[in-house]
Parts: sequence; structure tokens; C-alpha cells
Amino acid sequence: MNIALAEQHSFPLGDVFHFLNAETVQPVLEQAALASPIFGTRWRWDANRALALLRFQGGKKVPPQIQRMRSDDLLASVFPDVAACQENIVGDIQIPDHPLVKEVMKDVLTEAMDIDGLRSLLLGIQEGRIRCLAVDTPVPSQFSHEILNANPYAYLDDAPLEERRARAVEMRRILPESVLEEVGKLDPAAIAQVRDEAWPDVRDPDELHDVLHSLIAFPETTWGQPPPAVQFSEAEQVEVGLALLAPSLQSNDPSSRASFDRTAGGGCPHVARSADEWQAYFERLRLQGRATRAEHDGAIYWVAAERARTFSILFPGARF
Repeated sequence: MNIALAEQHSFPLGDVFHFLNAETVQPVLEQAALASPIFGTRWRWDANRALALLRFQGGKKVPPQIQRMRSDDLLASVFPDVAACQENIVGDIQIPDHPLVKEVMKDVLTEAMDIDGLRSLLLGIQEGRIRCLAVDTPVPSQFSHEILNANPYAYLDDAPLEERRARAVEMRRILPESVLEEVGKLDPAAIAQVRDEAWPDVRDPDELHDVLHSLIAFPETTWGQPPPAVQFSEAEQVEVGLALLAPSLQSNDPSSRASFDRTAGGGCPHVARSADEWQAYFERLRLQGRATRAEHDGAIYWVAAERARTFSILFPGARF
């Protein structure tokens, strides 16, 4: 089961195991299936088997699109609530006492799904025979990979694949090295392109001020001698393009900021090109009182004046 939660959803993770119970799971699953493509597909199958829809007429095969249209017309006459606009339906959809509808619901719950197995699982959780443990992790569990990479027909709704929020879940960092070296190997040229596109294009002091406002703390050492090349695996190369705009600034450990400067070639091509211009822009901002330098643990940072308070919270004991 894949549940997408937003920031406003805050509750103990252990409560998820009690969202469903064995006594009410079937009506809940029935209502969910009625609005899913599973019901429409099973309806056409059962209508064809019951000879309510003809595959051949006049010695010729009925085109699939015509069969689909006739199936929708038959569904609207037998089960008008499921074919109606759901905004006009109050409460749950009432399933009619019709043999064809009963057969479809039976196939949906027992063939397309496993209602008996789900009910047995919920009973085991309620009776304590199955122990449930909720763990809050920064990356998805290995057991969830099959769900996150499921095909579109595995979902109850018919949203296109590119709109699936499950596809946005980052799993690369937990994949084995053997996989990343083969099918998941990254192209160094693509990494360089992402790094170049991610780097801010500063053309005047105002744009530099916007960059400092977004980054909160910008290491001044970035404009000094680039650090020596850092050897990192293919699994870590994905961090290179993102590290330029999203360094780990909230940690006092200098090693956590090392990824800011490391590149596939051991240096930053933007340094030589923009160092003098950025230095001049910063000096203008400093004279205008819109930016300042801050020192913490021997490192010097450029900080926007509006972000000085935030910087002090992230780096206690910093000196401006």
C-alpha cells in the first residue's frame, strides 16, 4: 500500500496499521474499485461472457471501440450511479442487486484483488498474531521498490505515469553498486551539463543578492584555489549536479560541505570565469549594507543581510 502524505498530515506512524479493519474493509474496497479502471475492464469481460455484448454481428467482428461504447451504455442502464458524475452522488454508491453487477464485484474482489487474504491479514494484526513496526526512514524500504516501480495498471486510479508522485521518490542512493555500475551508470557529460545548468547565472549585484538570499551561507573559499579532486563512485556522482545549489550548510562538519566544491574533473569551471565579477558584485553589496562576511570555525561565508539571523541559528558562535 502506497500512501502519499503532505506536510499537514501529522500523526503517529503506528496509526496507519489501524486505518482498516477486517469488518469494514470489503465495503471500503468496493467503493474504491467502482471508481477505478478495474471495474470497467471486468464489466466488459463479464458482459461478453454473459452474451450481453456481441463480439460478432452479421458475420463480422464488432470493432473494440464499438464494444466499449455498447458496454458503457449497458452499464449506464444497469448501474446508473457508477456512470453518473460523482459530484452529484451523496455518500457511498449503492450497488444494485443485479446478477451481472454481482459477478463483476466478485471478480474484482477475488480475482483482480485478494479480499480474503487482506481480511486475514487485518485479522492477524488486530489479534496480535502479526507484529507491525513503524519506522521513519529518510529513504524508502527495499520492500517498497516493487510498489514504487509498479506499472500504471497496478493503481486504482487512472492517472498517467508521469503524474505519479511515487515516481518522484529518490531510490538511487540505496541501490546496490553492481546495479549502478551497469544499467544505472551515469554519463559524465550529463553530470557536467546538469552542473552547468544548476549554477546560477549572476549578471549584477541584485542577482548575487538573490543567490545569497536563497543559499543563506555561501563559502568564500569557493572562489579560492579549488580543492583537489575527490574520488567518488558512480552512486555518488548524482550528488555533483545538485551539490552546487544545495550544499549541506546546516552541519558544522567541514566534510559535509566538501561536496559543494567537488566536481567530476576535480575543479569548478565557473570559478575562473566568474570569480572577479562575483567579488566585485559582493563588494558593492557589502558597501550598500545588503551583504556581509561571517566567520565560523575558520571558514568565511558570504551572507545576505536578511539572512544574518538565520545564519546565526545555523552556525552558533559565528562572527560577522
